[in-house]
Amino acid sequence: MKTRYYLTVAACCGLIVASVGLCHNVDGVYYSAVCSELGLGRGTVSAYATITVLTTALVCPFTVRIINSQNARLVMSGGALLTALSVAGLGFSRNIYAIYFCALLRGVGCSAIGIVMTSVILRNW
Repeated sequence: MKTRYYLTVAACCGLIVASVGLCHNVDGVYYSAVCSELGLGRGTVSAYATITVLTTALVCPFTVRIINSQNARLVMSGGALLTALSVAGLGFSRNIYAIYFCALLRGVGCSAIGIVMTSVILRNW
């Protein structure tokens, strides 16, 4: 195999690890801090993860169409920027509705940098 192919596989593996880890596995770390800061219950705050995952699932089919019609790097960059902005917005949120809005934005961003992107890259290979 050529070096280019190894780099593609390594990049796809890194994308899977980063997207699953950052988009879905780190949410529980911050529940206690957010609950104590806002005076809310864990169930109310943990709905953030549910909204993120549901939004990601609903937006993924549209993301595939956008990836196929646009430059994949542009879509990935936009998704990464949207994900980063939504996580930063969580730090400034003072009510649960702002947190839920950040969850929606994060779900859209995660759909562009997540497993769907790797599937499209490997399918087009």
